[in-house]
Amino acid sequence: MLGSKPRGQSELLIAGSLRDFIPDDHVLARVDKVLDLGWLRAEVRECYAGDGAGRPGIDPEVALRLMLAGFLVGIVHDRRLMREAQVNIAIRWFAGFGLSDVLPDHSSLTRIRQRWGADRFRAMFVRTVQACIAAGIARGEVVHIDATLIRADVSWESLGVRHADAAMAQDDEGQSGEPAAKAQISKARAERDGKQSGRHKKVCMTDPDATMATNARNRRLEPAYKQHTAVDDVRGVILDVEVTTGEANEGGEIEGQADAVAATTGTAIKIITADQGYAYGKVYGALERRGIDPVIPAKKEPIRSRVPLRRFRYDARHDILKCPQGRILRPTRRVEHGRFFYSKAKDCRSCPMRVDCLSPGRVNKAVVVSDDHPALLRARRRKERWSEEDARLYRRHRWRSEGFHGEAKCWHGLARAIRRGLQNMRVQAFLTAMAVNLKRLAAALALFLAAPSGLLAGSARQHDAEARRGRQNGRISGRTGRHHVRRSAHPGIEYFNNPRIHFMRNALAHAGKQGRRVVSAFIGTAFAQDDAEAARTQWRQVADQLRPRVKKLAEFMDEAETDVLAYMSFPAAHRPKLHSTNPIERLNGEIKRRTEVVGIFPNDEAITRLVGALLLEQNDEWAVQRSRYMTLETIAPLSDDLIVKLPAVAA
Repeated sequence: MLGSKPRGQSELLIAGSLRDFIPDDHVLARVDKVLDLGWLRAEVRECYAGDGAGRPGIDPEVALRLMLAGFLVGIVHDRRLMREAQVNIAIRWFAGFGLSDVLPDHSSLTRIRQRWGADRFRAMFVRTVQACIAAGIARGEVVHIDATLIRADVSWESLGVRHADAAMAQDDEGQSGEPAAKAQISKARAERDGKQSGRHKKVCMTDPDATMATNARNRRLEPAYKQHTAVDDVRGVILDVEVTTGEANEGGEIEGQADAVAATTGTAIKIITADQGYAYGKVYGALERRGIDPVIPAKKEPIRSRVPLRRFRYDARHDILKCPQGRILRPTRRVEHGRFFYSKAKDCRSCPMRVDCLSPGRVNKAVVVSDDHPALLRARRRKERWSEEDARLYRRHRWRSEGFHGEAKCWHGLARAIRRGLQNMRVQAFLTAMAVNLKRLAAALALFLAAPSGLLAGSARQHDAEARRGRQNGRISGRTGRHHVRRSAHPGIEYFNNPRIHFMRNALAHAGKQGRRVVSAFIGTAFAQDDAEAARTQWRQVADQLRPRVKKLAEFMDEAETDVLAYMSFPAAHRPKLHSTNPIERLNGEIKRRTEVVGIFPNDEAITRLVGALLLEQNDEWAVQRSRYMTLETIAPLSDDLIVKLPAVAA
């Protein structure tokens, strides 16, 4: 019959926690397992009046949790966030509110951000980086650096021409008769109207910190900010974030960002990767002086002359430049990031390349050489013979750094500034990076919190190594098929009929999608032990660590311990052949195939002869191909049974 359900709901009170209504794989539920803000009150205490003075403010932890919840679920505007929190029990639970609790006004979050300031949000972000490093999911040795433009929160109608127009018009009227003044005004107007000179064309009247910029020559200039990001190579943890105006050059920020990353991680950076936007001599030189290997593809020299700079040879020892004819150019006056090198007029007067080399009206050659020109030359030579490792690192740079920017813009509201002003944009960048780092930490460690600080005992690096050893010794599988486990039919006897791979499939089904890799690595530490006693001890320790978070998995491990670790009582040489029943399963499959070909047997003796012949054939194969299975000779030292004294090959 057709069912129906009344629309009225009579429940007024709910017994239990809101957590019971939130799925375990919800992003807020996963992040809550690794988020510890016990240090926050001391961090922001000086921003508030002393105890007993003024009215009580919003709990700092509640305020920060509300901000993080918005960035984690992609609701970055305060009004929308608080409107969503009214009906979203996940946000209420994450921030610590009950169903009947009154939520703060959206303007309170704005005032709190202004009170704390961008520098405190940076300190909070640094704490997430240090937590990831302590957990082993970030190292700070290989760093990918990139920048991206973020559209400012202004309209096109708010853009205006700078007051330079009025000043030039006034100068044009007052000094119309002076040729020098006219030339200067014409030059300024040409610079102002240039396609890439956005700072001379428009200014944001409502957000002066945002400047005109573009990420391609064929795209129009837009009011924007620029975010500079440093991403770790291991798991994509964000190591450093800084925001500048849109017109800032990336090459001017990488030096300070490398120092900031080293200070945060406490580890010397070995390699930095970046795109061609950073391919400047000053960048290569700064990184080399810090002992950092730059994996940055060098640009080809722009050829603006018939005799380009690449045909001149720089002698770093004597600090001179030699032209293609061997004449010497010496350094004179300085310019930004370099010096002018001039030749002598008498050397150029009789030079056969004078027509191609010199500009009209000049009597000598002038060349600008950057301060770190030798480093740039080394980078160009290296790019021509990049190794496979260099190419691999640069490929990782593209999906590590640009992947983060895509993730942040699509899922965490970084595609556009949500507030105006450079400091507000910095706060938005820090909160976005905090949310991404907490996601990285939760994905790797949410199931294994052993301390209130949210750090895992032992590093993920050790777990990965143990997992690799386990895969080599026992073929640990990360697949989640459900194979039923058969217990021994003989109580009291350690009869092994529980292959490790089948156990791992059933165990990983309890771990959840995000925790399978770490669970596999944790259990693999027991399989990597040297003897049975050590394996059982490690097995119980892993089960005890899992028990508070995944009780069903811990109980499953307690039940399966005897069967799964039974093979550890054999010598180490035999364990790889015992912990899996694959050879037996292959033999059973061959017997089934042969018997199905015959179909009908006249009597029991007929099937006994067929199966016996297959068993003898398999015995001979195992005896000859010793790598496939163990032989009786290797088992003989383990038993006094005379059966092991039989010849290895049937007579």
